[in-house]
Amino acid sequence: MPVPQANPKPPESVRLPPGPDQNAAMMARKEGEQKPAAQNPPPPPPRPPARKPGINENYARELMELHTLGVDGGYTQKDVQEVARCFTGWTIDRPFQGGPFVYRPWMHDDGAKTVLGVTIPAGGGVNDGLRVIEILSKHPSTARFISKKLCQRFVSDDPPPQLVERIAQVFLKTDGDIREVIRAIVTSAEFNSPAVFRAKIKSPLELAASAIRAIDGDTNGSPALHDWIRRMGEPLYQYAFPTGYGEDSAKWLNTGVFFNRINYAVALANNQINGTSYDPMRLVATEAAANPDTLTSQLSALIVHTELSPDSIRAVRAGLADQSPAPTTANAARPAMNSGERPEMVPVKASSAPDTNPERRRIAQLVGLLIGTAEFQRR
Repeated sequence: MPVPQANPKPPESVRLPPGPDQNAAMMARKEGEQKPAAQNPPPPPPRPPARKPGINENYARELMELHTLGVDGGYTQKDVQEVARCFTGWTIDRPFQGGPFVYRPWMHDDGAKTVLGVTIPAGGGVNDGLRVIEILSKHPSTARFISKKLCQRFVSDDPPPQLVERIAQVFLKTDGDIREVIRAIVTSAEFNSPAVFRAKIKSPLELAASAIRAIDGDTNGSPALHDWIRRMGEPLYQYAFPTGYGEDSAKWLNTGVFFNRINYAVALANNQINGTSYDPMRLVATEAAANPDTLTSQLSALIVHTELSPDSIRAVRAGLADQSPAPTTANAARPAMNSGERPEMVPVKASSAPDTNPERRRIAQLVGLLIGTAEFQRR
């Protein structure tokens, strides 16, 4: 039998693992192969020049153009700059957290200014801005600008110039007392003229609110109601410009928004707006629901508060003569929002089933017809 050797020689194909020193040498050699040659880092880009401190003219311009003097109020570009200087230092503490107004003296331009020909001495501090407000509020252009806006609101889209001038004089004499200005408007011959009675179209918000009020309804102001106001053309808090929606009735008369106004009347009358409801049986006596003439007389007095025109009476009677179930927004057209476009015939899903009580259904049908009349659509 062969005797085993004490230290046999390993075969040629077997290699022993390298020792610690060999491992370190191999890793160093491997890293050296993969690591690119060191290069100098590129020089940093040059720093932009320091921004020169300046004034923000936006607020100054909007204050004079939109809220006081008007675009033709007589101010110049120099006045814009001077007003902006007066309001330097006026800011808001933590604006994104709802902080209050704060005046920062170190931001204020404390030199002398001249606004609309009035000199504001140097060193006024926060009072420079208060002085600007006083100058603007007592300016004749402000009196005319605000008086015209109020006359457009309460009288007509294009109020008589002589009325605006009389109201402007009241504004100046009373130091801008709005109560006295409104009193002068509502007691004027122009305000009480038959020519301006219901000459203005209700805005979508006015239509929505007045219709709910007219039928003694309840609402929680849900998104469903907001969506109807949006469909009628006045999405709340979403107007893109600082001028607001304005008082021009023409914007509420295009084809798209007009049909949505009618659809809103139908949806409201049939309790199909989530979060908004009313009880039709509370509006009239029970026996009146069976007589179309009596029902029309009582509801028109309650909702419209005036006599219906012959055209409106014919439309209401034609609607009542239809013995089919009251229309719902499920079969009403949903028109496009822009004028000139063909209305989309997209069904609007009703939020509740049609009322099965014939008397309630008849009252609801008449309510929708009355809210859709020209007399109710105007204010």
